[in-house]
Amino acid sequence: MVGGVDSDCITSIGKLEDRLLILLDLEKILSTSEFNVLDTAMN
Repeated sequence: MVGGVDSDCITSIGKLEDRLLILLDLEKILSTSEFNVLDTAMN
């Protein structure tokens, strides 16, 4: 567990200038209903 997020959900970590970027796999973090709400909002 890393800061409240299971490390299996972390896709990548990188640095851009002075910022730390952490890419997460949202399909592993969100429930099916939460993912559907996002999908609906984006369309």
